[in-house]
Amino acid sequence: MDNPASDTDARLSPYAANPALQTNLDAAWRALQLEIPDLVTRIQAGQVEADSAGDVVISATLRVLRNPGGVKSDSGAIDDYSETATFADFTQDLYFTAAELRRLQTPYSPTMSAGSMKYT
Repeated sequence: MDNPASDTDARLSPYAANPALQTNLDAAWRALQLEIPDLVTRIQAGQVEADSAGDVVISATLRVLRNPGGVKSDSGAIDDYSETATFADFTQDLYFTAAELRRLQTPYSPTMSAGSMKYT
């Protein structure tokens, strides 16, 4: 299955000239498939919308494009030169939030029997 995220998405328009845009989208798609190995199967079965997967890929890509170094805070000084940077993610890996991963889970549908609850 091809990447459900497109570099023509309006959310990515500020980064359209960035030569790494498609590379980052493809890296995010591959990483998402590693996080959720049966994702493509569930998309093809209609259990997960391809657009939802595309949204997650775009969100992760935007995090990288907006802050490529992963810097959480930065400070500096002039006299006797001093510079400090704190990183949000020390590995600087592309990552997905828990909310994004939840969006791609198969909806829960309990099996009910008439008149009583079946415990299994």
